[in-house]
Amino acid sequence: GLMFRLTNYAEITDIDKYSSCNMSILSLLDGNYVLHIPVLMLDGISYRVDLTYVPSTDGLIWFMLSGYWLN
Repeated sequence: GLMFRLTNYAEITDIDKYSSCNMSILSLLDGNYVLHIPVLMLDGISYRVDLTYVPSTDGLIWFMLSGYWLN
């Protein structure tokens, strides 16, 4: 599977400035942290994506692709 490393994050405090932004959600499902991204554009195609947190000992935060769907 594909693995993704978290390299940056931010909290949007003034959502009105980002009217086209869809908020991603981090949930705890069945003992696993899942990052749900409602809109991810790739080559002009819109997807919904779920990434599951993968525990590691390297001090980095890793996610594995656990599902994707066309919007």
